[in-house]
Amino acid sequence: MHHQTSSNLKEQNFLDQKLENWRVKTQDDTNLQKTNSEHETHENSEKIGKPQKEGMIQKEEGLTEEERLWKERFSNSARRMLFKGKQGEADPEETLKKEIKFNLNLLTAENFDKIKEVLFNIACKEMKNCEKVAELLVEKTWTQKKYISTFAKLCAYLGRQESLEFNSGNNYFKIQVLKHIQMCFEDELEKKEENKMGRVQKLVGNLCFIGELFHENFLPIEFVRTVTNNLLKKFLHQYEIYKQHSETKEKFYEETLEGLIRFYDTLGEALEKIERENHQIKTGNIVFCFKEILGQINSGIKSSDFLIDEQEISTENVFQILDVMITEAELATRLNFLVKNLQYRRDNEWVVSVTAHSKPATMKQLHQEHEKEKMEKEKRNENYQQEEKAFESQLKINHQKYSEGKESPVIDASTFLASMNGNDL
Repeated sequence: MHHQTSSNLKEQNFLDQKLENWRVKTQDDTNLQKTNSEHETHENSEKIGKPQKEGMIQKEEGLTEEERLWKERFSNSARRMLFKGKQGEADPEETLKKEIKFNLNLLTAENFDKIKEVLFNIACKEMKNCEKVAELLVEKTWTQKKYISTFAKLCAYLGRQESLEFNSGNNYFKIQVLKHIQMCFEDELEKKEENKMGRVQKLVGNLCFIGELFHENFLPIEFVRTVTNNLLKKFLHQYEIYKQHSETKEKFYEETLEGLIRFYDTLGEALEKIERENHQIKTGNIVFCFKEILGQINSGIKSSDFLIDEQEISTENVFQILDVMITEAELATRLNFLVKNLQYRRDNEWVVSVTAHSKPATMKQLHQEHEKEKMEKEKRNENYQQEEKAFESQLKINHQKYSEGKESPVIDASTFLASMNGNDL
């Protein structure tokens, strides 16, 4: 019993000694870190503009190699903990934005029903979420032309949800979509540093999206006519600036015209059908007014504003104005062909254009294309192997003839191909 108590006492003394050593070591390390920190602060203040490489710690005087390595490990660990802490404090708005973008990237015709519910649940939480969904969806259409019809279908679904009215009486999502569509036509979105390709892509994508929204009954016909009127006014204004400043190399009016062409390439058929049913095909003074203003601009006379009644603009008027543009305005050859291609579609009951963007393929179509390519590749490999065997066989025959002294072992390519075509391998 006495022996056991003595043993326990020794063990307790040993642990107390270890604990005291650890406290002393911790205190020394803390003092050392404080001293080094003050030293580094003083040194950095003298050497501004000379940052140290990350992870590199200089040797301090009076430190052993083991102590230096221990300090380096501690510093790296502290940096990692600080980085993790910053990651944990993510911005809620940034998190929301990433979540919406993630689901928009997943959206396809096959998983439409699933993703539309996810985005609806995000939008219905509060008005801020609803506005962000509308904003990112419209921006997505500027670059993802193949999925514009799917995005328009999503807008039509969300635009019918009463829970997105937020007790205002109007669908807040629909209001935000119209707001961001209209913003694309404003000057602040067409920055000078933005390249031509980016401007055209944004304008064309926005107009094609409006066309698809019209197909989904998301937009009224009055909105389409307002857009058409704005495009015609913008064309004349930009063309006048170009003619008055001959040193200007950028032909912005051509970008606007391309947008108008793509716009009616998307909705021209549906729009003209509605006009015929409602007997709204008019050929008033709109075309004459447009031609007169264009002639004044070509003559160097400052033109007046193109003022028309938006309700009078019909598809027939637009195509007549396109004819005027071809003959009176300075257009690139490519745009002339785009106009003629659109006219050809209309004259042939809106036959699908060769240049029309194909719709996104489903997974089943992708698998079928993959199997087709795989079969074609196997067939090419099989033909190649047959030709290779035939070539080796012909080479052996030629070597045999050469050994007998009859002819050269070199195979003439034209002779070999002719023999291949003549023989059924």
